[in-house]
Amino acid sequence: MRTKGVLILECMDKSDPGSEGRFLRHMFNLMEVDHQYVEVRTRYQLIALMKKSPYKVIHITTHGSVARRKKQSFKGLWFKDGIFGISETKELEGKLQKCSVVCTACMAGDNICASEFVRITKCDNYIAPSGSPRFHNSIFFAHILYHKHFIFGRGLSEVISEYDDTYKNPHGFALLSIEDFIDKTFRLASERLV
Repeated sequence: MRTKGVLILECMDKSDPGSEGRFLRHMFNLMEVDHQYVEVRTRYQLIALMKKSPYKVIHITTHGSVARRKKQSFKGLWFKDGIFGISETKELEGKLQKCSVVCTACMAGDNICASEFVRITKCDNYIAPSGSPRFHNSIFFAHILYHKHFIFGRGLSEVISEYDDTYKNPHGFALLSIEDFIDKTFRLASERLV
């Protein structure tokens, strides 16, 4: 059974301007929110920690790996041993039920990857940006999200909607829920029958 709190999983690069994960750890200490901070080095460490997380929220902070063509496309999450993409997600099949995942990596909210992540893991919610937020923007977003969620008791979808309306959501942070995925799948199947 998952408990209220956040597992913070961070993979930093030497060029990073600071640690989002350590900022979150300090913020949760001030808010008195149960949490655990882990500096992750490999994709396999990420998978193992996500599988056994005791918390209802997992926050992943790393870089997005992007293919640079005419239009940038998201390949996966960057780790020191390679990219965590859709094929690695299959190792989490059905393992994230009753859990929400927040990821602040650039372009991690890519429609295809986000939909596959929710479909495979069965997580309740997946929140990530479709754009490329800078370090301070990720921290600003996370502070608002968690303050309203843990202190004011608002649901994640409500907080995302408020963020969208109030701050104009410059990096496209969005929530995809398992219900959204099921509804979309059912709607597409219904359209094919007609």
